[in-house]
Amino acid sequence: MKLKLAFILLFSWTCLSAQYSSKELINIHNLHPKSKIDSNLLKYAAIALPYFKEIEGVRLILRERKQVIPLTTIPSFFNIFRPKRNWIVRVNVSTGTMKFLEPILVKNMPDSAAIGVIGHELSHVTDFNTHKASYILKVFFWHVSPRKMDKFEFETDHIAIKAGFGKYLRAWSHETHTRLNHDTFDRDKTGKRIHERYMRVETIEKYMKMYPEIYP
Repeated sequence: MKLKLAFILLFSWTCLSAQYSSKELINIHNLHPKSKIDSNLLKYAAIALPYFKEIEGVRLILRERKQVIPLTTIPSFFNIFRPKRNWIVRVNVSTGTMKFLEPILVKNMPDSAAIGVIGHELSHVTDFNTHKASYILKVFFWHVSPRKMDKFEFETDHIAIKAGFGKYLRAWSHETHTRLNHDTFDRDKTGKRIHERYMRVETIEKYMKMYPEIYP
């Protein structure tokens, strides 16, 4: 319980303390070359963004920072009080983390996988932007429930697939599961398969077949 409370407090502090500089704001249709992010990251975002029409108009901040979690998507807490046309969402891309997770940082991934994980994060932006402001609070509290977060991340992958992003998502899933040996993490102590949080390659391919008009 103390761990859950600590996480909520940390997440709250992250949301409330974020400083949104106008130099960090990225135009959806024209990624500014002077943005203070790696040129490869600009390239990946430029490839991924056109797939997600629902986030046109969102004031999206894409920035690099050192953090434990390789990528995070955080809507501003104050979106609750703003009209949706003024919402701000920040996507943080980690430049350094614990050694165990280093292999799956964007900077260490091949291009297709890096584009895939950026697309996954943009699917989060789509998800937030297609719900009411109260959804932000719901997701905030879902972080204390592993099962709810499993479903949340799984459905985020589904959003990416419906957007036509399946091949990139598959590349990311392949690299992540290979580099982290996810088969170990997808099973409990008895060896029983547990719920998928992020879609495995075979699951992505199954879902892609559900949309033959997108994936002929």
